[in-house]
Amino acid sequence: MGNHALAQRRRRIRERDTALAMLFVVPTAGYVLAFILGPVVLAIAYALSDVTVADPSFDWVGLANIDLVLADPVFWRSLLNTLLITVATTALAVAGGNIVARLMLARVYGRWLVRVGVLLPWVTPVTISAVSWLWLLNSVYSPLDWAGRQLGLLGAAESTNWLGRPSTAMTAVVAGHVPGPEVTTGASPGLELPPL
Repeated sequence: MGNHALAQRRRRIRERDTALAMLFVVPTAGYVLAFILGPVVLAIAYALSDVTVADPSFDWVGLANIDLVLADPVFWRSLLNTLLITVATTALAVAGGNIVARLMLARVYGRWLVRVGVLLPWVTPVTISAVSWLWLLNSVYSPLDWAGRQLGLLGAAESTNWLGRPSTAMTAVVAGHVPGPEVTTGASPGLELPPL
């Protein structure tokens, strides 16, 4: 009788643990349903209807919106730009991040300067970073243009409209996305591990 009572008691404890575990999962499931799955379903419903900001009435139009988007050359240009930016920034971030991670781990004089240079953008607030990029890419007061004039690459009164031309704007966007320290700080511990 003692073993049977002990087994029943253990089963009751396990059932309570299962109920407690389910109770802990409820807030997470509610969050996922409300803030992740809900907007996805709403976006699909909006894509298949004629809802606009000016007219929020919901009228079903099916795949007509999708046909309009696929027929628009601006969509295809935007998709190509997105793919170019994604591939370029990923390749440059991984290659550059590994190089900088190796510099951070090298036993050379001035290693602290590399570490500060890598981590400083990470702790800089986004607003300061945005203003810095606006100043750096300014078509009138850009320090890049000043350096180009000093090196003789630009004429005395010449300046580059960094964000006004498609070729330089794409380069500027890629350059603005690459310097993130995430790859460097992720690669550093991996480079310190002994090989398997």
